Amino acid sequence: MRLGVVVLGDQPLSHDRKLIPGADAVCVAGGNMFKERQRKRLAAGRRAPVCRGAPSMINRRGLMKRRTLLAMMIFAISAELVGTRVLDAQQGDPRVMGLIKAHKIRAAVGMNPTIALKDLVTGELRGPALDLARALADRIGVKLITVEYPSPGLVLQGIERQAWDVTFLVIDPGRADAVDFSTPYMESDFTYLVPVGSPIGNVADVDRPGIRIAVVRNDASDLSLSRSLKHAELVRADDINAAVELLRTGQVQAAAAPRPVLLVESTKLASSRVLDDGFAKISWAVVVPKGQTGLLAYVSEFVEDAKASGLVKRTIDANRLRGVKVAPISAIH
Repeated sequence: MRLGVVVLGDQPLSHDRKLIPGADAVCVAGGNMFKERQRKRLAAGRRAPVCRGAPSMINRRGLMKRRTLLAMMIFAISAELVGTRVLDAQQGDPRVMGLIKAHKIRAAVGMNPTIALKDLVTGELRGPALDLARALADRIGVKLITVEYPSPGLVLQGIERQAWDVTFLVIDPGRADAVDFSTPYMESDFTYLVPVGSPIGNVADVDRPGIRIAVVRNDASDLSLSRSLKHAELVRADDINAAVELLRTGQVQAAAAPRPVLLVESTKLASSRVLDDGFAKISWAVVVPKGQTGLLAYVSEFVEDAKASGLVKRTIDANRLRGVKVAPISAIH
């Protein structure tokens, strides 16, 4: 098949002296270039070339109309594709459709160094849970609303009132009747804070008659020790500060909590130390009210992405947590 090449107007022609391979001729539609070539060919007694498969002259107005029509068609197709993407974004993931329609996600946080703390001067909340909650809200495309509780163990009180959508807690089987847990994002262990001169040297020394242990009421350490202790007595406090105060005043012989929490508290109580060993391995997870399978799957995917992207590691470092590490990446099916 032979080609006819059309060049419009007086624009330079790179194939002025050498035709494009496979083309019958180069036709110049309009302008002085075309007229000059016609004159030279006629003066030499040669016939002017005619492009096969295309007219030798092109109506500029018709060409402009065709180009305009083509541009309109391309614009219409592009607009349809963009509109489809916008519609998809507005519709969102069906697993979080309720949050999208509400334009917000309510994240409950219990005051604890591994969850969130409030700046006593500015009143600003900060902590791993806040960092993750903000990232989750951005992922869904909604506003973040924080719901504060004095301690992690009190967060579950908000379930009956539907006060929150997600929270961040240590995974514990005692909570499984009320909530579901995502895959874990952070790991550590439970241990004890004891006075520097205490005869308690390791975890095995704690569960003995006469030993009193301070715990935060309904926190995971309380739930765990309530199941495992045989001889020692638990003394429950409203928050971690009150628990440490019991230790400082000698009302208890040890205080139990996650290691990173006790490492922070030990810096405030100079005459205390954290035991080297622990009495239980623990993991933190994003938590949703029981039965919300779609939301649970969504936040589990979020957690895995947060670990893989380095977000969890960055929030651990930014909040200067010690004795804690990123949980291994899990396979989600």
